[in-house]
Formats: sequence, C-alpha cells, structure tokens
Amino acid sequence: MAATLTIQPLDLQDPADYRRCRELQRLVFGEAFDPAMLEHARDCHPATFVLGCWDGDRLAGCNGFLAHPVRLGDRSALAYQSCISATHPEYRGRRIFQSLIDSARATLKQRGAAFMFGFPNENSEPIFVKKLGFRRIERRMALMPLPAAAPLLTACYASAPLDMSGAGAATVVTFDARATSIWKSRSPAGPIEIVELGASLLLGRVTDIRMLGRPARLLLVGGYEARDRRAFGSLLAKARRQTGASLAGCMLPADAPLARAARIPLKDNRVAPFIVHPLAWSLEGLTFNAWESLLDIY
Repeated sequence: MAATLTIQPLDLQDPADYRRCRELQRLVFGEAFDPAMLEHARDCHPATFVLGCWDGDRLAGCNGFLAHPVRLGDRSALAYQSCISATHPEYRGRRIFQSLIDSARATLKQRGAAFMFGFPNENSEPIFVKKLGFRRIERRMALMPLPAAAPLLTACYASAPLDMSGAGAATVVTFDARATSIWKSRSPAGPIEIVELGASLLLGRVTDIRMLGRPARLLLVGGYEARDRRAFGSLLAKARRQTGASLAGCMLPADAPLARAARIPLKDNRVAPFIVHPLAWSLEGLTFNAWESLLDIY
C-alpha cells in the first residue's frame, strides 16, 4: 500500500464517518447497496469495529469486523466476521483490502480473539484464500420435511450435547444463537422468526416456495440453542406450529452428516462458502456451526 495511505478506525456513531462509509458503499455497489447491513454494523455488538483506509481526509476503502460470541466446549471468546468491504474505484490495485485485513488481524491477536471468518463472494474469495491464508469450508443446503427433522437428527448423531456437524461437542465451534437473535431482532434488514421453549431457542426466516409444483412454506434455520434432542424436537414442533412451515432448511458444512442425509435431494445445493483464519485458537480438527443468520448480515 502506498505510503500516502493510512489505516485508521471509522466511528460509525459519528455522523461524518457514517456518511463517508455509506457514500463509499453506495459508489461501489450501486443499486445493490443495502444500508441495513451498515446500520447493523453500527448498532450490534459493542466490540464490533470498522477500519478505513484514508488518503488524507478521503476514504479510499473500508472493512467491518463484526464481533460474535463463540464457544468450544467450556471455552468462550469472540470471533470476528469480515464484512461491509469496499474499495474506491480510483484506488483499486493498491492492496487496500489486504492491508485492512492485515491491520485487523494484528489488532485482534492483541485482543485475544478466537478467529476471523467470513462468507466471501466470488471476487473476494481468491484474495482471502490465496493471499491472506484463510481456509475455505464448502457448505451445502440440507432440506427436509419439518416433522422429520428431529428423528433424522437422532439417527445421524451419536454425540451429546446436540450439534449439527456430526463431531463431538469438544470439536464443534458454536456461535451464540441467542445473542444473534437479539441483534437480528433489532436489525432493519427484515423480520426474523424467534421460537422459544423454556431455555431452548430457534431463529430463522420463513419464505414461501414451490416444491414439486406445489406451494410450500420453508423455515430457513438461522441458529438454535438446545441442550438435547428431545428439547430440539419439541422446539421444531413449536416452530412448525408458530410459522406454518412444512420444510426446514439448514446451511451446513458439506461433509456434515445432516447435509448428506437430507431427505429432499436438490439439483444444486451449493451455497456461499465459509472461510476461517485462526487467531488465539488453534482450529485444527474443528468444525463450525456457521449458521445462515450470520451470512444474511454479511
């Protein structure tokens, strides 16, 4: 990156910084720009931050880092999601994006953050993987009749507490669905369904689709908290009653048993990949419950 460019934080609570970031996003993405994503970064977890690349007082690029509580067995920490990335067209080819990620990586190591992650598009994925050393995890859509989801899980998994990866609990990194549901319920991006039953919780979005030429209602599961299969089965039953959905959809790592065992085959069930980079935690041998509610704030 040229010496005239500097990396400094953006304060999205400051109207001037927020306006600069919004204008850059609008310039780069045009009609595809969704201000709800920027508003979410401003209003979500207090540890979230945005870095800007500055040419004097001109914003040449920016990248956000959303803080997410995560658990691994009895360990807990924050992981950071790369998001709201934009580089001014006049500054492309000057390694601004890489410099922003490198600067954040150094900051987050000092903070003791567990890892960085993201859901890159086809343009940013090669930079993340080939130039920044992120690991790519392919994901698949698992689709099944909602009443059959609980017994299918029981057939697929032998570990406890319940997880969706097929690995033991000590090797599964779990994102905090309850914290995500709180942030999402305040997000202007659109309503989500929150289903609660005792200490258990499920969040997702409901959409009407056509399956085999017939109308159907799909609950796209964005995350859950449930201690065992019985609680999860009861939660799914309540979700069906509350939402009227007949199908459940989950985005999971491609090698997860549920992704392989889904009852309804899809012609092409590939979805945006999940990428991850270690910081304070070693990620060798781990799997990730990277739920769709994380992606739809990307």
